[in-house]
Amino acid sequence: MTEKSDVGSSVNLWSWSNCSLCGHSENKVFLVQAPYRLVQCSQCGLIFMNPRPRDVGEHNLDTEERLEVLIQEHKRVRDLWCQENLSWVERYVKRGRLLDIGSSAGFFLAIAREAGWDVAGIEPSDVMVQYGRNFLGLPIICGKLDSQTVDLFDVESFDAATMWEVMEHLPDPLKGLELAWQLLKPGGVLFIQVPNIASPVFRLFGKRWHNLSIHCHATFFSQDTLEALIKRCNYNIESIFTHSYIYRQIGRLSFRGIPLDSNSRMVRAATLLFNHWLLKITGSGDHIVAVARKISRNVTGKAQKWTAACSEVNSLLSR
Repeated sequence: MTEKSDVGSSVNLWSWSNCSLCGHSENKVFLVQAPYRLVQCSQCGLIFMNPRPRDVGEHNLDTEERLEVLIQEHKRVRDLWCQENLSWVERYVKRGRLLDIGSSAGFFLAIAREAGWDVAGIEPSDVMVQYGRNFLGLPIICGKLDSQTVDLFDVESFDAATMWEVMEHLPDPLKGLELAWQLLKPGGVLFIQVPNIASPVFRLFGKRWHNLSIHCHATFFSQDTLEALIKRCNYNIESIFTHSYIYRQIGRLSFRGIPLDSNSRMVRAATLLFNHWLLKITGSGDHIVAVARKISRNVTGKAQKWTAACSEVNSLLSR
């Protein structure tokens, strides 16, 4: 890996890297938005920023202005986003200990706590952490998803972990999944949500796609590359699907001068129809949601030995 100076940017050092999914070094340019460049791995198809600044993913995370935007958005959609995401979690896990990685200001954790979960969070932005702690009373640790932060928790102590719109910020998403694996109980479930770079919405809008945010997103996933990454880290994929948060935009609209209620039954019904029927059937949503259950490494090892033994038997029989 070599370093390169960034001309015209406040970031002084840039680094070149191989694909974090397969380790391949060859890639082709996918999209350029100066001074940033996305490439696509020639081996597995993963799309990632290359080269990238050392602090990629950390821009605009710790400002008061960003916090105010989140507060207003949270009020506008009236917890609908949090309730929908929590409903996914509760389909797979009975209430227990829940860790939200990249918990932001803590809105999702607050909803989960009200539903009876024992919650905790990890968030790199001190501004967001202070809001979550002081105004919502949440146990959020300020730090990145790294070994030092993970060591503050007991290993295998969480029934569920969530990474809502987090993986795309991580320079090494494979390492992020491995750290989450350490904190989950055997059979615990990880919930991931990322922008869908293979969506028709991206193909339509290109550089104007609202989920691109190329200055702070290090990696972009399709369903195939996300699934491949998850399977590398000893998880079994329970479900993977696409969807879209249409009500995030509905709250800004009005009909004959009357603001539309993002939490109304009409909007909920439209969201249910749109997300759970149309987008699941077509796989065309601009977000991907993956549900992955932790597999014991011992179980994985036994399965690999059994597969090898079966292959050897088949080989002997075929002679």
